[in-house]
Amino acid sequence: MAIHLKYPWAPLLADLSLFSNAIVPNHYGGESESEFYNHPIGTGPFKWGYWHKGTALKLNRNPYYWQKGKPYLNSVTWTYVASDNTRQLQIKGGQAQIDEFPAWSTVAALKSTPGVKMNLFNSTRTDYLVFNEKRKPFQDVHVRRAISMAINRPSLVKAILYGNGKPANSFLPPQVPYYDPKSPGLQYNLTQAKKEMSQSSTPHGFTTTLLVSSGDSDQATMATIIQSELKPLGITVKVQQLDPNTANTNFQSLDYDMSFSYWTMDIADPDELVTFAVDPKSGAQSFFSAYNNPTVVKDTHLAERTFDTAARQKLYNTIQTDAANDAFMAFLYNSPYAYAASDKVHGFFVTPLGNYHMENVWMSK
Repeated sequence: MAIHLKYPWAPLLADLSLFSNAIVPNHYGGESESEFYNHPIGTGPFKWGYWHKGTALKLNRNPYYWQKGKPYLNSVTWTYVASDNTRQLQIKGGQAQIDEFPAWSTVAALKSTPGVKMNLFNSTRTDYLVFNEKRKPFQDVHVRRAISMAINRPSLVKAILYGNGKPANSFLPPQVPYYDPKSPGLQYNLTQAKKEMSQSSTPHGFTTTLLVSSGDSDQATMATIIQSELKPLGITVKVQQLDPNTANTNFQSLDYDMSFSYWTMDIADPDELVTFAVDPKSGAQSFFSAYNNPTVVKDTHLAERTFDTAARQKLYNTIQTDAANDAFMAFLYNSPYAYAASDKVHGFFVTPLGNYHMENVWMSK
């Protein structure tokens, strides 16, 4: 098979390896695209069961799967439970077998809980504080830089992750090719933060709102810390708690001032995140921040067409440096993937790209 491209494309092999590049019926089996994706069919280990949007998704075993004997499970059901505490009780009580992202405050206790396995998988997760540049005063780079410099990331890692992570210096995670360990992602420097604030359009501070998801104890704790750390700049932060679905909708429609968000890679190439994060025409409006630096966008598209690794590294180093200095987000920390599971679950493993293969999972009695 030959693939003909309109122009050179360095991320091609990584793009082709994307897990969602699955085989689907020609013309969606006679349905429209939207109809098909409400109950899709493919060649994977499981087939469609049901999808109650915002509540639950169930997949049933595909008896025609090409790997003989797999999957081992008859079905897999994902249930949406916003509350960290409720999910922990479900794991302990046997109502659920796997808990994605339990609160970091519970990780140590879960490690010693009978009947529970606490897994910390290597990840590409990076957490951010995102600024909406369509809202005043976040168009002002001095305001964004001041906020980023006022955040004590080592203390945040200790208070939120309980030491299970490290401060982020770039919007790219360290596991991704072309990550720059020398990127100057703005770190804690309160003196410099106050200087930046004095040069801003709001030198005496302002009042703003931080959007968080209800039921997420880590975000609630982090919001309290951010409130405290921005007070010396004269910034009053009001916390707006919304249910996660509404919070996500508001974030993606740029109906917020500041919000927490995070990223995990889907491919082993920086282009996915870089384009999503810094190109306002990517469909994500620069990580839903409305950030727009034409020089960074130009370098991003040049890096997509550059195959020489040294030249590509130089471009991504420049992109990371420029984006850090623009402080379109405050890069907070890198952390592993935390999953609590029943000790009856076997074969469960999460890759750094955040994927897991349920066809390999089986349950003991």
